[in-house]
Amino acid sequence: MTALARSLHPELDLLETTLRDGSYVVDFRFTAADTAWLASQLEQAGVNWIEIGHGLGLGASRVYREAAASDQAYVAAARHALKRAKFGMFCIPGIATLDDLRQARDGGMDFVRIGANLDRTREMEPFIRLARSLGLHVCTNFMKSYTLPPERFAEVARMTEEWGSQMNYLVDSAGGMVPEDVRLYCEELARRTSIPFGFHGHDNVRLATANSLVAVECGALWVDVTLFGVGRGSGNAATELMTGLLQNRYDRLRHFDLNRLMRLAETQAVPLTYYRHQETLSMSLGLAQVHSSFLDRIVERAKEAKVDPYELIAAVGAIDRVDATDLVIGQAIENVRRHQRPTPRQEGGLFELEHDGTAASAVRTAESVADKLGLPCQVWIGAEHPAETVDIVRSAQAIEVRVCGDALKAVNAVTRPSTRIVLAPNLSALRARLSGRGDLSITVADVRPGWAGR
Repeated sequence: MTALARSLHPELDLLETTLRDGSYVVDFRFTAADTAWLASQLEQAGVNWIEIGHGLGLGASRVYREAAASDQAYVAAARHALKRAKFGMFCIPGIATLDDLRQARDGGMDFVRIGANLDRTREMEPFIRLARSLGLHVCTNFMKSYTLPPERFAEVARMTEEWGSQMNYLVDSAGGMVPEDVRLYCEELARRTSIPFGFHGHDNVRLATANSLVAVECGALWVDVTLFGVGRGSGNAATELMTGLLQNRYDRLRHFDLNRLMRLAETQAVPLTYYRHQETLSMSLGLAQVHSSFLDRIVERAKEAKVDPYELIAAVGAIDRVDATDLVIGQAIENVRRHQRPTPRQEGGLFELEHDGTAASAVRTAESVADKLGLPCQVWIGAEHPAETVDIVRSAQAIEVRVCGDALKAVNAVTRPSTRIVLAPNLSALRARLSGRGDLSITVADVRPGWAGR
């Protein structure tokens, strides 16, 4: 064991929050059955602490998007599925009520993480005191921790310790902190408070793993992880990666089954990454330290005002990193306009889908882009018609050419043996003509609705 490994917290552990933070990626549609299954799988892989439920925590279905199941159903599912691991939920005063907390504890919940922005810390007090009286393990999450300097942040954390918190969390909500930031905040927590601390990072500037390791080296008891890093915005540190690093470089968490976690990440989490935010916008949020919950509104206002969304995100962060209200965004728009530079037009591109309007050109373009992206290419032919119409659609799963017109030209343009040609049922004569073409993959199916070949 290295000297560094000996200096880590003796009870260092990971809090697995795929079922909570990861629920943002599926619009809070994890079901109670999903919760039971994945919680059990994580437990079997050695995980000790599992966070479940709505991404915004207890009571969030009442005031935000409704989750696929109730808080009580999530609690019951986890309680039934788990034999050894402990589970808990997030709790934001003002969204959750004290009764929500009581009901979750009555259902068998083991721990709670009570979260608030730093300017609303006092709202945590009754929740902390009640949670302790109920016998819950209580953590306090200081959302957007970076909005106060390290010394002042630690003073606020000491206040919640006096109310009964058993662990304080440094939270990089916007995913824009760098390792030196994390080190300074953790050192102040260690210096000014006497309870353990944890770290919750986001990956907007691709530093969630590095930041988590710094927190570990500073003595964090828990760091938060999700399978393959799936989570709100750009996601979090990855469960399987942090496990591997802590095992191989720090000689910790040897009881975790790394290969099992790798398989879980590959089969259950990787598919969810197709639906993340546009990555460079999330990166801009991290650089400006603006929370991803404001992204859609900022982009919408940027379109309305005809300003660059990247510049607007930066301008919002320069004004207020806590709350991007309409007033803040409006002021940011004015600031952008005063300093706006013309945006150069980007012509073409590596994955450009432009074509000359013919089926042959569209097929050549689609196959080229599919090769670059490693995606399947499909040519859907809906009808033969003198007035040719062609469209190309790119998704996370395939590049599709949709043709209504000279079907034979489209077929003859195919050069990849793997390109799948899908003929509408009314094109039986064309299929018969192509029956001898062993170099083509041809199937018959109803064409996709909503396009010209319908």
